[in-house]
Amino acid sequence: MTVESIIEGSKATIRMEGELNAMTASELQDEVNALPAEVVDIDIDLTLTDYISSAGIRVFVGTARMTTSRGGKFRLLHPQEKIYELFNMTGLTDAFTFVQ
Repeated sequence: MTVESIIEGSKATIRMEGELNAMTASELQDEVNALPAEVVDIDIDLTLTDYISSAGIRVFVGTARMTTSRGGKFRLLHPQEKIYELFNMTGLTDAFTFVQ
């Protein structure tokens, strides 16, 4: 998996490519942890992410909590249909903001 952050003021967009699983979730977590404190809004671009495990979902939950505590917003951008279905099947579509 590759992970890249683009920071513009108080907003970060994290772009991921590949599978977000138990082996790679720490890469995303490290990227989130490295964001400056002034970043309050975080978007994660899922366009090129083709698999997400429960370990990846845990990172999303923690990131959403962090942005909320900072008064910001957390969004998941452009998930593939099978990724969105995963969130739908687990009942998590209401827990996150999705942007198609």
